[in-house]
Amino acid sequence: MAAKFNGKFSRILLPTDFSAPSENAAAYALELAKRDKAVLQIVHVVNINKDIAALFVTSGTEYLVEEAQKSLKKFVSRLKGYKNITTEVLTGVPHQQLLSFAKKNKSDLVVIGSHGKGRIDRFLLGSNTERVLRKAGCPVLVVPPGK
Repeated sequence: MAAKFNGKFSRILLPTDFSAPSENAAAYALELAKRDKAVLQIVHVVNINKDIAALFVTSGTEYLVEEAQKSLKKFVSRLKGYKNITTEVLTGVPHQQLLSFAKKNKSDLVVIGSHGKGRIDRFLLGSNTERVLRKAGCPVLVVPPGK
């Protein structure tokens, strides 16, 4: 049985890779969060799979996370006028981490850009957006570029 929608979202997940499509998705997510007084959960995943992780020493991964946290802080600073925002930087395979986060944090909507920076990944493996769309346990709003 599907979850019953009451007309309002309470937790909106906005994945970001800091690309232009993420910025477009942020505009939609922010307006929906304001409308519903929802928590806007902004998440960035540092793309490190098990095979790649072996190549990084811990300090290398820590550096990537620190840089991502700086970028996330800058990204959020552009979302003026809304304070009900949580942020998190995760590491791992992006679509897996996003799906896990959404389930664990009870996100009831994911707002995501139609594509991000990973053109080679999309060609070889399919986009993170597509994977989140297919496997999410909640509605997913996919925002096309330039909208």
